[in-house]
Amino acid sequence: MGSRIQNDAQQLGFTKARHIVLYAHPKRLRRTASTSIPDTVDAIHDYIALQDATLVMDKSGGGRSWSFYLLAQNAQVYAEIFIKMAGLAATNMSNLVIQINIYSNNDSHVHGIANAVNTLYENGILAHLEFNKFEKTYAAKQDQIIAEWKKWL
Repeated sequence: MGSRIQNDAQQLGFTKARHIVLYAHPKRLRRTASTSIPDTVDAIHDYIALQDATLVMDKSGGGRSWSFYLLAQNAQVYAEIFIKMAGLAATNMSNLVIQINIYSNNDSHVHGIANAVNTLYENGILAHLEFNKFEKTYAAKQDQIIAEWKKWL
C-alpha cells in the first residue's frame, strides 16, 4: 500500500536522487488517537521541517508494519521510513525495527537526519542497535549498518 506523497516523490524524480539507508530502533512511541509515532519519525520530521516549511508527511499501513513518507520539495529531500515488528512485544522498543530511506543529493541533509536520530540516545544510536533483528527483518548486515551510520555521523 502506497501513499500520495510516495507517488508525488516518484513523479517529481526524488527517488532518482542518491539513496541512503539507515536503521534504527525507537527509544519511545508517541501515541495519538489513531496511531503510534516513533520518536525516530518525529526527529526526522522536525529536522526536515526546520529546513523546509513546505514539508508534507503521510502514513500508511498498520498492525505489524507501517510506513511514513516525508517530502520537502524546496529542500530537495524525500524520506521513506518503514517500521516492522521483529518480536511479539510491541512495548519492547528493540522489537520495532526501522529502515530509514533518505533520497537526497545534499550531504548536509543526510548528516542532519542521521544526527537528529543519533541524538535521541545519550551515548549514540550504535550502542542501542540489535543487529540480528535488522538482519532477520531487512537482510541488513551489521558491518553495513555500522559503516553507513559512521559515514553520516
